[in-house]
Amino acid sequence: MLIGEVAKKYGVSVDTLRYYEKIHLLIPRRNRKGRFYTERELVKLEQI
Repeated sequence: MLIGEVAKKYGVSVDTLRYYEKIHLLIPRRNRKGRFYTERELVKLEQI
């Protein structure tokens, strides 16, 4: 799931997700389309 989709689904801003990445709470994979959040990252996000 891409960053915009995650932000919309979980009700957080894209900036918040980028901050979580910056402080290493979430580490999405990157591909040509941008940041890709795996199921593992989504489970972590639900716990935050």
